[in-house]
Parts: sequence; structure tokens; C-alpha cells
Amino acid sequence: MADLLRGDEVQSDCGKVILLPFAALRRLVWVLQLSRQAVLAEKTLRESQGLDQMPFLLRVAGLNFCNVSTLCHKA
Repeated sequence: MADLLRGDEVQSDCGKVILLPFAALRRLVWVLQLSRQAVLAEKTLRESQGLDQMPFLLRVAGLNFCNVSTLCHKA
């Protein structure tokens, strides 16, 4: 089964292939963590006003994307 999942990759190289997506995810979490509290506060404010919140959230985040999940934890 491992050979089927691994494909043409050498077993010793699998760690390198698996590490890349996790490194990218960790970087995204770090970038989003800087503005997380401000984005969540803005989300609560705009929800109570009944406005489209995404333009406000992106402005507060200072990025083209933001995370409004309450499932994230401090890293």
C-alpha cells in the first residue's frame, strides 16, 4: 500500500514532499495571526450592523485574504 501511495518517490524523499504543504500552512497561520483579533472584532461589529463584512475584514487584515474561523488556536 505504501508503494501505491508513494508512487515514484523514493521512501527517503517522502518527508521532503510532505513537509512543503505543512510549511506553507504554518506560514499562512503566522501571517494571519498578526491581524486575527482585529479581524474577529471587526467581523462581530459588521455582523451586528448587517453589512457585507468582507471588504471591512480585508481592510483590517491588510491582506487579500483573512481568517474568520473561531476554531483556530494561538500558535
